[in-house]
Amino acid sequence: MYTTNNDINPPSMAIKDILLRIFYSTSFTLAFLVLLAFCCVTPADTLYQSYKRHRLIDIFIITGAYVLTGLIAIFLYSSRVYTNRIVLRDIPKTFLPIEKDDLPKRRVWVLIQDRLARAAVAVYHASPRARRIEVEHPTAGERILLHEEKLLEPKWGDIQHPGWRSPAAKDMPGLEYVDVVNQLADLVEANAVTLSSSSTESSSADDEKEEDEQEQHEDNDRQDPIDLVTRPEYFGMRQYIAMLTQLGVVPDNPATESFVRTYERARFAAQPLSTAEFDDLMRLFAELLRSMKPLDPPFQQW
Repeated sequence: MYTTNNDINPPSMAIKDILLRIFYSTSFTLAFLVLLAFCCVTPADTLYQSYKRHRLIDIFIITGAYVLTGLIAIFLYSSRVYTNRIVLRDIPKTFLPIEKDDLPKRRVWVLIQDRLARAAVAVYHASPRARRIEVEHPTAGERILLHEEKLLEPKWGDIQHPGWRSPAAKDMPGLEYVDVVNQLADLVEANAVTLSSSSTESSSADDEKEEDEQEQHEDNDRQDPIDLVTRPEYFGMRQYIAMLTQLGVVPDNPATESFVRTYERARFAAQPLSTAEFDDLMRLFAELLRSMKPLDPPFQQW
C-alpha cells in the first residue's frame, strides 16, 4: 500500500500551517512596530519640548546620544554577522583542531595527545623491522654484539613480495624488478655497439694504408658496423637476439635461449618476478654479456 503526501499531510493540517505562519509574521510585525513607536515617542517629545523652550544644548545631547547608540548597535550587529560568516566558512576545517589553543579545555588536549601516543606505539610495533640494531648503545658488550643477529631475528621471517627486493636485503634493498627488466634490451644493444665500435677502431689503421681509389670507393660503400648491430625500434628482445646471432655477436647456445625465455616471462607475465627468478635472470644476463663478441670481419665488409 502506497502513501501520498495528502495522506501524510491532510488539507486541514496545511491550512493550520498557513494560518500559523500568517499569525506569527503578523504578531511579530505588530510587536516590532509597537516597540519602535515606544522608542521614538519619548525622544521625539523631549526634542519637541526642548525646541519650544529654545534649549539647543538638550537637542544636541539627546540627538548625539541616540546617534551614538545606533552606531554601537550597528557595530555589534555587523561584528556578529562577520563572526558567524567566518566560523561557517571554516567548516570543514583545513586542519585538525587538536592543538592546545584550539580546544576548550586542557584535559581534552591531554587526552588527545595520550591517544595519539598510544596509536604511534601500536603502529611502531605492528610495522616490520629490518634485521639490524636500530639504536646501538655505546656501552654494549661483546656478548650482546655476538648475539645481535639471533636476538633481532624477526618472528615473521624474511619478507618477500613479488616484483620487489626485500627492504632487509643487503644488496639493493627495495629494488623494483620491472625497472631493471625494462632496461635489459638497451643494455644488450649498448654492449653490442661498444664491441663493434672497438673492432672498427682496431681495423681503421689497416684501412688508412690502402691508397687505391677503387678500394677507397668500396670502403665508402661499406655499411657502418654500428648500424648493423643497432636494434630497430620495432624489434623485441627475441628478434634482436636472433639478429645478433645471425651476425655472430651472440652465440647460438641453450644459455641464450634460456635468457630469452626468462626475459619474456619477466617482461610479459601477469605475475611479477620472485627474488629467485630475478637472480636467475641476472645470472643469465651476465653470461650473455660475457659471451658477446665483436662483429665478424665478413659482416663488416658488407
